[in-house]
Amino acid sequence: MSRPELLAPAGDLECCKTALRFGADAVYLAGRPVPAWVLQEPLKVSHREYCTGFFFKAPAKAPQITLAGGYTRAWEVVGIVERWENGVCHAVQRGRAFAGDALEALAPGQPPLPLSLTDLRDGDGCKIDATRHPEMLFSFTCASPLPKGAVLRGPSSQ
Repeated sequence: MSRPELLAPAGDLECCKTALRFGADAVYLAGRPVPAWVLQEPLKVSHREYCTGFFFKAPAKAPQITLAGGYTRAWEVVGIVERWENGVCHAVQRGRAFAGDALEALAPGQPPLPLSLTDLRDGDGCKIDATRHPEMLFSFTCASPLPKGAVLRGPSSQ
């Protein structure tokens, strides 16, 4: 016998994340299937491993997940875009980042944009190998324009 799937309608991205966190197998947004990048967001932002425990019957493996008692974040915020001009993105540090790191930029209503921290510089324009302190102004070359407030994130080191 096949397992029934739970299909959840979602009015916006926040409802989509909530439906997925509560176990929906598929989510539809405004009558259209939700893009794959949206479905990956809850796993990148924060999630907990889920199992049914002994609700249906004794599972073959992992009846309870006890290794971690909280949420897992696969990605961390490393900066917030202040401005973009002439192929250079200027941002404020929110987490440590290193020259050459692979990041994603999140802008409202757009899929994550893959970026690389090339030509990383501090607020004075001096070349650096890493962002060093909270609220530090930094810049890097970026061919794609990014709006003010876009979030820069990278894989978590946890």
